[in-house]
Amino acid sequence: MSRWRRLRRRGLLGTVFSPVRYLWFRALRSGSGTASLAGGFAVGVFWGCTPVFILHWPPALWMAGRMGFNKLAATAGVFLSNPLTIPVHYSAAWWIGHWLVPRSEDASPGFDGADSVLKAMLKMGWEDLALMQLGGLVMGLVLCVPSYLIAYHLADGVIRVRQARAGQPTNSERN
Repeated sequence: MSRWRRLRRRGLLGTVFSPVRYLWFRALRSGSGTASLAGGFAVGVFWGCTPVFILHWPPALWMAGRMGFNKLAATAGVFLSNPLTIPVHYSAAWWIGHWLVPRSEDASPGFDGADSVLKAMLKMGWEDLALMQLGGLVMGLVLCVPSYLIAYHLADGVIRVRQARAGQPTNSERN
């Protein structure tokens, strides 16, 4: 099927976020527990919010592995940060960083779409990049909690449905 037919069938958002969906369902099939899946997804969302330009995935995999979380779920969480959402993430990280540590000179980060995000970041000074990193870390810490709860709820629901279809007792029936 051609790329344009898939785009027409799924829509723009369905096509852009299809890697996340694919990885999430692979993670669900891996047999990990719901806490491992939700924790991996939250780690991926955390690293996806930090402005480390294209290098979100290696630290997310490392952190998920060290904490015992599912690496496929972490990859799915990282892939939420895609080229369409990176300018929004980076602008929000810049504003949050400058709100936390006010400076006398406040200029816009320049993610206006005329230049690429990388060119805009290269024009910034070290202080702006450090404040942007601080804002991204805060944003990641704030967003990883609801993403954990949502992922836990979704994974638990899918696992319960699969267990019911297979005739296995669910966790609530075992207790």
